[in-house]
Amino acid sequence: MEGNVTEEKQSEATTTQGVVVQQAPDDQAVYAVIAGRVRKDSSKKASLTSLDGLAALVPEPGRVRFYLSGLAGVEAFKDVKLVIAGNGATYLYSETSIPRKHAERLAFEEEVKAQIVARVRNDSHALARITQVDALGASVPGAESERVDPLLASLVIDERYKDIKLLSDGKGRRYLFSENGMTRSYAELLASVEGNNPVDTIAATVRSDSRMYPRPTNPSVFKAPVFKINPSDIEQHIRLLLSRPEYKDIKLVTASTGAAYLYSDLYLDPDWVQTTVEWEEVGRYTNP
Repeated sequence: MEGNVTEEKQSEATTTQGVVVQQAPDDQAVYAVIAGRVRKDSSKKASLTSLDGLAALVPEPGRVRFYLSGLAGVEAFKDVKLVIAGNGATYLYSETSIPRKHAERLAFEEEVKAQIVARVRNDSHALARITQVDALGASVPGAESERVDPLLASLVIDERYKDIKLLSDGKGRRYLFSENGMTRSYAELLASVEGNNPVDTIAATVRSDSRMYPRPTNPSVFKAPVFKINPSDIEQHIRLLLSRPEYKDIKLVTASTGAAYLYSDLYLDPDWVQTTVEWEEVGRYTNP
């Protein structure tokens, strides 16, 4: 771990001959803003301040380290220290509020959070799957089940990771996903599939279709591999769904051809659904 800001590379304000260039008056104002943010994070949130969090506070975001080097030489800001996580990420804290040992522990937690986020984003973007919280510890040291809750509480409110969202299924299992890689409705569908409850999966999909698109749902969609439902069992699952009170908003509507669709009357008007289904099954073919 590094000690304090003075241990960073030599300030850009120093020439190769070792002659310190006179600081511009505005630099002092920038130092004060940086120190103010760090002190506030340390005292009010008991958290470290990332360099990303400082970029928006300085005139030239790409020169954050330059300003930190200058700040290190100012007596008024000597309480501002830096700590470097194992992945090389640099953080700042005020030793007035956070002891060094605690800062090192927080830096480790930041490293773990970054690894969790990398895993979740890869799962969502590259693999089109959600990430089970209880399984994180197997691939991310420090994210074991007994240690993960405080990390999640911090992660989901962190502006750097605002694409990372938390959801749970009907059995209390928790999952993470990146909304840059998938929609919440799709993530909820995957959660119900992971829970191996076809009835819940069908109901969640019907409600999502009715609310978001809006449209009734053709049961044939549940033959798609993503649902992991045996096609020969779909009708049985639908009959069970329609008989259970917790799904009383899910209704069945039939076209004149006999084709059946599902919808949620929480979001769709029955007459509109009947007209839409009739068009889908009959009207679009007789009126090309």
